Amino acid sequence: MTLKEYIDNVGVSQAALARKIGVEQASISRWVNGKQYPDWSLIPEIYKATEGRVTANDFVNYDE
Repeated sequence: MTLKEYIDNVGVSQAALARKIGVEQASISRWVNGKQYPDWSLIPEIYKATEGRVTANDFVNYDE
């Protein structure tokens, strides 16, 4: 599940998710829009904040 799908399906705001992960809302926006990827050190926090629904593999673009 992508981060965008998680946000849309669960109904959590980007700001609320950012607080759970410990980043700015702008970072979440960049990740959701594919403009930037999270630092790999944040993957465990993203995994926890999304109840294991978003993993490191969900940020890999196999088309590139």
